[in-house]
Amino acid sequence: MRSEPPGIAYPPSPEKLTRRESQVMDAVMRGARSRELAEWFGVSPNTVKFHLRNIYAKLGVGSRDCAIDTYRLRQPQRMPQAQ
Repeated sequence: MRSEPPGIAYPPSPEKLTRRESQVMDAVMRGARSRELAEWFGVSPNTVKFHLRNIYAKLGVGSRDCAIDTYRLRQPQRMPQAQ
């Protein structure tokens, strides 16, 4: 994976994440590593890397940490439920 050089932003793609890419990002946000993702989804580690590269391109980032931050910001804010 390429790391994002300081001061250089990769333009985000207007494409939305696929359902699988969203599932991958949800798991990544919970701390899952690529090998775990491959086992959970029943795919090869290379397939996980492929998904992550596509996610990074769509989010306009170059690293896992930046992807997590950007994905989190793009999520709709959930209102707390009244008890």
